[in-house]
Amino acid sequence: MAESKAVANQAKSIVDSIQTQLEGRLVESMVAALGTKEQANKFQVAAFNAIRRNDKLQRCTIGSISMAIAKSAEAGLPADGRLAALVPYKDECQYQLMYEGVLELAYAYCDRFLGAQSEIVYENDEFVFELGLTPKCMHKPCLTGRGKPTGCYNIIRIRDADPLLCFMSAEELDAHAKHYSKALKFKMSTPWSDELGKFGMWKKTVFLRNSHWMPKGSIDSKLNKALQVEYDREPVKVDSEVVPQTPRDLDEWAEKDAAEESVKAELVQDENVPDDDDDIPL
Repeated sequence: MAESKAVANQAKSIVDSIQTQLEGRLVESMVAALGTKEQANKFQVAAFNAIRRNDKLQRCTIGSISMAIAKSAEAGLPADGRLAALVPYKDECQYQLMYEGVLELAYAYCDRFLGAQSEIVYENDEFVFELGLTPKCMHKPCLTGRGKPTGCYNIIRIRDADPLLCFMSAEELDAHAKHYSKALKFKMSTPWSDELGKFGMWKKTVFLRNSHWMPKGSIDSKLNKALQVEYDREPVKVDSEVVPQTPRDLDEWAEKDAAEESVKAELVQDENVPDDDDDIPL
């Protein structure tokens, strides 16, 4: 009992210290992004509550925590665990949009967006997905004993246009997670790690891939800016308009990330190789 109380007091001390160091430098930029000091305080409270609940976030650098909270203000979604979250990666705190948060932005900032639906497909469900001149998506869930999850699909409904359809298999989604999630690579805490969090990430991933085909005129720069926070990349400008990235761009980013990770792995390996002067055990 005394030990748990001491741990709680230590956590509080750490969070209070972080909060004190960040208050001055964050408030001005957050007010500029959100409009009022009250809104800025609301976003800070959400962030510090998340830090209090996660000891790994408490070990992150002040700079990365400051950047993550600033990104939450830039995106317009608090890190409350439902719309967005703060995720620790080693000693770095990262801001991550959740599926519900992406939908919230789409409803708010896409004038032709009517709605979206992402659903998990299981092996015993009746499921038909067809592309071509007459795309088709039919899903009849099995009421009992649905079996293993086999993939996820997304449907986006747009005013004055045909619905947009996208499906990714479980294998594709797992490969996507391994490629893009640094925390997962190093077996650290991430929404991809647990069953419920993974399904939420499946839904978000398929929706984001599908959203690249939305008519660019229907997408407000606020949504595009928030999605760039998710991908941590500068927006692309075409004809003086900000538009979301294409799947080809995502592949290029993935190749770049993979190359960077390969270089890092080689550097780590080199560090572990004994120098010529070192004694090498036989």
